[in-house]
Amino acid sequence: MSMSLYLVLALKTMPTTDEINLSAKELNIPIVVSHVDDLSKHSGFLPIQVSGNDSGVETYILSASEAKEIIPNKGALDLNNSITVKFRWGGNFKEASAAFYTAQTLTLKYNGVVFEPESGMFLEPQQLAEGAEAFSSM
Repeated sequence: MSMSLYLVLALKTMPTTDEINLSAKELNIPIVVSHVDDLSKHSGFLPIQVSGNDSGVETYILSASEAKEIIPNKGALDLNNSITVKFRWGGNFKEASAAFYTAQTLTLKYNGVVFEPESGMFLEPQQLAEGAEAFSSM
C-alpha cells in the first residue's frame, strides 16, 4: 500500500537541497536531504537522512492541472502559481517520517500548505512533526 502527502509552495522555483538542509538545521528538524542539482526536475526516490539514519521518499513535481484534481480549494490557495510536490512512500515508516519532516521544514520556511488525501485533511506543521515522530518510532 502506498501513501502520499502533497505540499503546495507559493514559489516560482523549488528551494535547493542546500536551502532545505539549512532550514532544517535552523528549525532543529532532524533531516539532511541528499544533494540534487535541481529538485524541480527530480522525479523518483530522494535519499534523506532522518536522525542520522538513511531513508528517503519518492518526490514528484505536479502540474497545476494534476494538483487541482487532488487538492481541494482552500481559501486563497492558487495552484496555478505554486509548486506542488507529491511525497510518496510504501509501507516503510522511515520513508513516511522523511516525507513528514521534509514537508514540515518547507511549510515552516516557505509558508507551505500540506494536504493528506487519505484523511482529506490539511495538516499544520505541528501535526507534521507529530506524524514524523510517530513514524520514526515504529
